[in-house]
Amino acid sequence: GILRQAGYQGWVSIEDGVNGLEEIRASAEFLRPLMQA
Repeated sequence: GILRQAGYQGWVSIEDGVNGLEEIRASAEFLRPLMQA
């Protein structure tokens, strides 16, 4: 969705639905170690 394209990693489940949740989860798994570095 538009918010995700803008880099927003928060609450977009209404916009993107279940697939959006899966993408957010994958993004979170990828970004977590980068944030902790």
